[in-house]
Amino acid sequence: MKQLIKKGYLYRDSNGPRAIRVIEQGNSISPRPEVQWFTERMEETLRANDHKTGWADCSADWLANQMHKKLMTLWQLSDPETIVTLAADIANYSMMVADNARRQKEANK
Repeated sequence: MKQLIKKGYLYRDSNGPRAIRVIEQGNSISPRPEVQWFTERMEETLRANDHKTGWADCSADWLANQMHKKLMTLWQLSDPETIVTLAADIANYSMMVADNARRQKEANK
């Protein structure tokens, strides 16, 4: 167990503590299965909107406002499929804010 904790991380879920191994590959790590699944939902939403112009020219304020509107809707939902879709959409807006900040940081180097 000590080796697993050194190589990965330990987290607690409804079944108690669980060790998950993180596999290092160069500078990347393999995501948790839950993160991989959610990332795929995010990508599905992004691809469904490929006809749009993208987010590079969107302000952080506008993106945060969109995120906030969707978050307020999320609280009112009960259908699991709709919740997953909207949660992925909210996560994408957060990713867009982070991606624009990353590009800005790289441009200022």
